[in-house]
Amino acid sequence: MRKSFYDTSGYNPIQKAASTVGKYVGNIKKEVGQYAGSYRKTIGAQNEARTVPPSMRPAAKARANAAAASNKKDLGQLAGAILQGRRYDKKGRIK
Repeated sequence: MRKSFYDTSGYNPIQKAASTVGKYVGNIKKEVGQYAGSYRKTIGAQNEARTVPPSMRPAAKARANAAAASNKKDLGQLAGAILQGRRYDKKGRIK
C-alpha cells in the first residue's frame, strides 16, 4: 500500500518536527503571497478611484471598497497562520 506524501508515521521525533516546521513555513509563504497580491489590488483600485472622472467615481469607489474588504480578510488569514498555525483552503475556510 502506498503511503501519502504527508504520512509521517515512520518518522522519528526530529523528522516529524522538521516536517511540521516545513509545512508551517510553506503555509506562511502562501499566505504572504496572497496578502501581497490583495494589497497590490487594493492600492491599484484606490488609485484608480482617485483618478477617474466624477461620473465613474461611485463604481470605482465600490471596487476599491471591495478590494479593501478582501485585503482585510487576507490580513486576518495571514495573522491566523502566523500566530496560531491555521491552514486555509482556496475558499478561505479553515482546513
